[in-house]
Amino acid sequence: MTAALVAGGVVLAGAGPAAAQHPGRNGEQVVLSDSGPRWECGSGTSESAYYLDYSGATGAQGGAYSPDGKVLAVNAEDVYRERSGVLLVTGPSSDTTCAGLRFLPGAIDTGTHLAFSPDGKSIAIQRASNVQIISASTGALVRNLTPGLPAGTYAKDPTWDPKGRAIAYTATDGIRTRPPGGGAGKLLIKGTGLSRPEYSPDGRYLAYLTGGYIAYADAVTGKLVKRTPIKAVDFRYSPDGLSFVFSTGVANFDGANCPVANLNGKITSRVYADAYCEVVAWQPLR
Repeated sequence: MTAALVAGGVVLAGAGPAAAQHPGRNGEQVVLSDSGPRWECGSGTSESAYYLDYSGATGAQGGAYSPDGKVLAVNAEDVYRERSGVLLVTGPSSDTTCAGLRFLPGAIDTGTHLAFSPDGKSIAIQRASNVQIISASTGALVRNLTPGLPAGTYAKDPTWDPKGRAIAYTATDGIRTRPPGGGAGKLLIKGTGLSRPEYSPDGRYLAYLTGGYIAYADAVTGKLVKRTPIKAVDFRYSPDGLSFVFSTGVANFDGANCPVANLNGKITSRVYADAYCEVVAWQPLR
């Protein structure tokens, strides 16, 4: 069997020294790669195997930490029971116990992000091309945030404003936001080819991919602040808000294929993974 977070394609890496500590401190980085991350635990009738819900070399795998850094959530498949859902990793697992794993069943679209609410009690996911909010404790549906979408349109890649003001997501016509409690939304950043929105940890900026490059805008007005030279297929902010870790989507068999860059695009370090770095979840320390 495979212990959680130490094998089967999941790699822990030190984040290196953090610079200014605002608003969080950088903890460990968990690399979810193309080699099939898995968590196997238990024995007999209680034996379980959870595999990452894999979507190809350029698809995000939906790794996200809770705000307190104690829970890692990933899109996963419960192999033996043939169901998909969100796997919550809270500690180690072994051949005898699954105590560090909790599975929230329910179909989830692959190749999409998920995000915890600021209080850690809810998770925003993508299901059937809609953004939905589920309970982080039970997996029960709390709210369909984007009901009644016209045919041929979608809402995906939710990211939750750390201040709790909004959930941003990729839509057919750009990046939109809606209040977590429901209600009318707005088109924050208009354009085609925009994807992977990600709030900065302090909630000031909203980063996203445009034409394959990372850019970031004012989180309230949507006004562009900077288009970086970082070419990526997916990325995450560091908890201190001073860096991006990103995936190029290109295999690099020396393993150093998850670059870390500052907000101006200068590469400062690399996270080691297998041939592909799908996405890196970066643990915040409080």
